[in-house]
Amino acid sequence: MQARRLETSTAALIKMATLEQPQTLAYAVHAKVVLKYLGQLMLLLAALDLLPAVVALGYGDSELALRFSIVVLIRVSVPAW
Repeated sequence: MQARRLETSTAALIKMATLEQPQTLAYAVHAKVVLKYLGQLMLLLAALDLLPAVVALGYGDSELALRFSIVVLIRVSVPAW
């Protein structure tokens, strides 16, 4: 019984692998849309990087806070371009 089930699943996998796959995209992806969402992602990551910068500053580690602040400034300024 187990061997038959294995044969059946193997046959099903082979059948699925031989099905014809689409070769092109159904819809084009516009660069403006991709850039918009990448910009939003960069702003979200900048907001998330702000918390470690504040915590580092609170603990008196100004060097680490400066590094996080630089990362935040880069991530905020890139979507503005």
